[in-house]
Amino acid sequence: MNYLEKKYDVAIWRDVGYAQKPGYYCSYALPKPKVKAVADKRPRRLKVSRLNLRLDLYAPRDAQDDCRPTILFFHGGGFFFDDKESHSIVRLCRAFAARGYNAVSVDYRLGFQYNKKSMRRAEERAIADGLSALRFLCDHRDEYGIDPRRIILAGSSAGAMVALQMPYRPLPAGVEVCAVVNLWGAIPDLALLRQRPDLAIISFHGGKDYVVPPGYGSNYHRYFGPLSLLLCRKKYGSVRIHQEAKRLKMHERLFFFPKLGHKLYWDRKRQAENAYFDLIDARMTEFLADVVRR
Repeated sequence: MNYLEKKYDVAIWRDVGYAQKPGYYCSYALPKPKVKAVADKRPRRLKVSRLNLRLDLYAPRDAQDDCRPTILFFHGGGFFFDDKESHSIVRLCRAFAARGYNAVSVDYRLGFQYNKKSMRRAEERAIADGLSALRFLCDHRDEYGIDPRRIILAGSSAGAMVALQMPYRPLPAGVEVCAVVNLWGAIPDLALLRQRPDLAIISFHGGKDYVVPPGYGSNYHRYFGPLSLLLCRKKYGSVRIHQEAKRLKMHERLFFFPKLGHKLYWDRKRQAENAYFDLIDARMTEFLADVVRR
């Protein structure tokens, strides 16, 4: 199987429960304007309850390979907004399932108080949930046709921060993460890369991304200046990840778009994907096919 061509119809398992955990919420469709969302979910109204965490699994129908590479996609939204129904993530899931992969869109816990410590806990909860989803899938590998040695983690923005950090946490026995897809994300410490020089990483980032800087800095620094440090710790974006990965001779690629901003495949006026979506999809397809066929 070459994993390049879309030749399968797609079967979907929706709302598969993978864990129950305490948290604020795990789904919040991005409203317009965002300011309304901040008012709706302001800290004094956040209450902890028992959450049913779910995922959607997209798989190639009638594929002969019953042990397939599997991609876990984590949506963006600053650990505050969105869910597994994110339009762009769903499109990517459908596309990669049609090429012969299992593709999984994962809900994870969202919400935080307005301080750095709380936001860091929100990030840690998301990583823990990602690991729980991975453990659930590998426990049901025979049911869903999952090859635990060909796991790929992918995410957009906050979701990319989850995907980038999961390979360096304790993984379920027998599980191997072979690649990470980083869509305008960042990592807190470049030293992590030295732990897995065999990991393949493909990154996409805009040079005018003022939400997650492509170099080194805190989220939203362009908008809030030093105040952003009250909420966000500094991180290393895709450019710095690329430089360190290249120094370590890792299998990696960076696609950098100097004139584009955050979530560069999305047209905010049309509220739809733009032409860069197809370019990103194509580059991901080539890179990942090379990894899983090795």
